[in-house]
Amino acid sequence: MELANFYTGTSNLNRSFEFNLKSPVPVWSSGSPRQNEVLGLSVIVLNLEAPDLLHQIYIGIEKAQNDFKESGYVLELIVGDTGSQEVEVLNLLDLIGEKYSVHRGLDYHFSKNNNYLTKYTKTSHLLFLNNDVLIYKNPRALWECFSTHLKVEQEVISSVNLLFPDLSIQHTGVDFSKKDGMENIPFHPHSHEYLEVVKGTVKYVPAVTGAFLMTSKMLFEKIEGFDEGYNKECQDIAYCLRARKIDVLSRVIEVGNLIHIENGTRPKNDYSNPDRKRFLRKFSSFIEGTLNA
Repeated sequence: MELANFYTGTSNLNRSFEFNLKSPVPVWSSGSPRQNEVLGLSVIVLNLEAPDLLHQIYIGIEKAQNDFKESGYVLELIVGDTGSQEVEVLNLLDLIGEKYSVHRGLDYHFSKNNNYLTKYTKTSHLLFLNNDVLIYKNPRALWECFSTHLKVEQEVISSVNLLFPDLSIQHTGVDFSKKDGMENIPFHPHSHEYLEVVKGTVKYVPAVTGAFLMTSKMLFEKIEGFDEGYNKECQDIAYCLRARKIDVLSRVIEVGNLIHIENGTRPKNDYSNPDRKRFLRKFSSFIEGTLNA
């Protein structure tokens, strides 16, 4: 049986930034593993080429700094580059590395890379963010999600509603199919639909996307991060379900329009049957017995 492709998307974001930066410097890592933890948010982003996408992340983080500083929290950016060669990207990584933490020369593997990069964070909370989520257009979304996340006394995993460029729904939580032949396959409900959602609305869902996944570092360490047994996909959903097994719920927060250029850096239709079969072996009984009960 060929498993359904629940990663569909649009073409890459057209280059929208023009800038000149200094020449690249052969430094492969800025920053070192941190031991002391402060209250705040570490935004972890993987990147390969795509200078327009990387630049908008940097601009978005810079714009979001005031909200965090005014409330006494730290906001930092951790970039893991998986082999970029374009001079424009290398220059931009140099620029980002002057203020934040940059790690080059990684071999792409979502779980391994993100697990590694968390060792270089200094804050209490983590946000795993795709570089094709356009935070430069709505930088306040970071603070809206983080501040709402902190208001819950128990552990939770938080994400946000994400939209396609035409403002239809890309992500409003992840659910699991009950269709014959498709049982327990993750999918995005309401995809490409137009929904009116009141800002600040919070809803609990079975799982959320790794394109925007916020968690405490304490929880991340408790369940030993992302499962490195997955090569291409399902790591984010598996993380949510492993957390659910210890009674940690996932939820989606409405923070205003936030665009996700889905598959901006990941090839369209690039999915893995082995990963999905592994996911089903591990979680089908849990989904049927708990989530679909």
